[in-house]
Amino acid sequence: MPISSKDFVLFLLKPGNGGSFHFSEYKTLDGKVHRLTETILPDGRTKYKRFHFNIDEPFSVHKSNSELLEFLENHPNNPESPWFNGSTLFYRLQPEVESQKRIEDKLFNAKALTLASELKGKRLFEVASLCGLFFDESEGDTLAFEAVLGFAERNPKEFFKAYNIPNKEARMRHLVRTAIGKGVLSNSDGVYKFGSYTLGIDENSVIGKLSNEKEVLEMIEARIGFVDSETAVPQKSTSRDEEVSMSDLNKQTRTKRAQ
Repeated sequence: MPISSKDFVLFLLKPGNGGSFHFSEYKTLDGKVHRLTETILPDGRTKYKRFHFNIDEPFSVHKSNSELLEFLENHPNNPESPWFNGSTLFYRLQPEVESQKRIEDKLFNAKALTLASELKGKRLFEVASLCGLFFDESEGDTLAFEAVLGFAERNPKEFFKAYNIPNKEARMRHLVRTAIGKGVLSNSDGVYKFGSYTLGIDENSVIGKLSNEKEVLEMIEARIGFVDSETAVPQKSTSRDEEVSMSDLNKQTRTKRAQ
């Protein structure tokens, strides 16, 4: 019967451990030293088998060689070993498992691209800002769309993190980051401010404060041109260079507290 590659188990040296790995024995946590006898010398001494792993080729073992397979499978530097010590020097090659992993990665990447390709309008700009990509909505969405697609292709896991942030939170983070980018909010020494009005010491605290101070939020939205829906009435925009009046802010917040 002809020999097939399926008749062998392949072990690979893990990259990062040098070009080769040589050993003839190993010791497990039970204190036992494991070796395989090669021959008994004329003087009665035992010569043990020595094994050589090279980075550029797999170490193959015929499946019928159960003694050697067991020896390698129990090596403490093999991640499948019951005696694994946490440091991988070599591992068993599993073509089908690795192929399945590559398939899953490709499908994962394809899903990220599919979701990115379906983004449009405000949702596109929200996800873009959560990915660290900032664009002016008034200039159209072509550049933002291309950038998000590229980000999803290069960093699918990070894209999914941004994409899966709940819509309300995503909108608020988009607003804060856009306001920072447009200079409507400042972030000096870790303190976020709207003019001279302090909003918080990080993005989360700013979002929490704005969620409770609707009037201040609406003033910021007006400055950056945000409108919550197509039916909402836009507020009068204030000049970007105009300093925010503390009296206006205090008036807004006092009115809310009085209610």
